[in-house]
Amino acid sequence: MSALHPCLTLRIWPECDASVTGAVALVSIALALLLPAGVRADTAAVKLTATERAFVAALNEARVDNGRPPLVSDARLVRAARTHSQDMIDRRYFEHGAFAQRLARYGIHGGQIGENIGWTSGSSNTVATLVRMWLRSPGHRAVLLSPGFGSIGVGVARGAFKGWPGAVVVTTDFHGS
Repeated sequence: MSALHPCLTLRIWPECDASVTGAVALVSIALALLLPAGVRADTAAVKLTATERAFVAALNEARVDNGRPPLVSDARLVRAARTHSQDMIDRRYFEHGAFAQRLARYGIHGGQIGENIGWTSGSSNTVATLVRMWLRSPGHRAVLLSPGFGSIGVGVARGAFKGWPGAVVVTTDFHGS
């Protein structure tokens, strides 16, 4: 038996929040539009894990299949996503929190930002399962396929979560101009 959790919370600005609970599971996404500002390029490389690379590949495949350009991995977004996924496991919560402020701490200032989160208790194909669920959810799909995004950071953390010993928690952070 496995638990699967896609959550749906759409946000335009952190203080505005509309939540929808689905019959299958709770899914959470957020989208915030910030005023344009300079965005510095990140030159520090971060090595992705095999699972993180698989997520980037699957998300890019979905984008290309839907006429969108592929996303480029951004080390700042990877660090932010990894930190958030691990924090959710460590502190036992499942939500975005103040993700605009979190991304700003990693050097993402201005432009369009978005975030999808999900977790599973360890289905045999975590990547395909979560990507399929995000694509079936209108809010997640909008974030994933937004033409304004050019870069992505995927962070995957594993551990005991919500009573499941082998859970996988995933954060995908997006940025564009």
